[in-house]
Amino acid sequence: MIYDGDVRMDKKVMSTERGDVYYWICKNKSNKCITFTHGLTADHTLFDMQIEFWSKEYTVIVWDMPLHGDSRPYDNFSFTNAAEDMKKILDNEKITHSIMAGQSAGGYIVQEFIRRYPDLVDAFISIDSTPIGVEYYKKLELFIISNLGKLVKLYPHKYYCRRSARASTRTKEAVAISCQTS
Repeated sequence: MIYDGDVRMDKKVMSTERGDVYYWICKNKSNKCITFTHGLTADHTLFDMQIEFWSKEYTVIVWDMPLHGDSRPYDNFSFTNAAEDMKKILDNEKITHSIMAGQSAGGYIVQEFIRRYPDLVDAFISIDSTPIGVEYYKKLELFIISNLGKLVKLYPHKYYCRRSARASTRTKEAVAISCQTS
């Protein structure tokens, strides 16, 4: 178990055929739940500053999405597989409804989860994420996305992490957390 301020979080692991997936949960007596999914280059600690507030009225789940934090190694990553892993976490905890917050690529995982299990999600909080699906984008945006692998090679990984953290966060703590996991 870990502690965030006065809040106790239990660290758990769920084994899958693709790898172990780690998550932390703070159970609340209410039947309300909020689940936080971080984006690329981050881990569950991205949401440390929110746990104390939300745990007053909600069960709170944070996790290291596959290939991040403690959830490494992991084979065959996809948003679909990550959404399936999130479903298993909710099943393990007997949670039948959740508000889901997804930051950046974490928002894609949440959107895939909603596509598969709409009745399990009460609300979606998108944090610097975009809609999943090509119908929402212009041709130039699709071109950039399809060539992202080539473009990413132009930037050193640590530089990319620092720049994206500064562009998508507001506090020094969030920038530091995003940069330390790279």
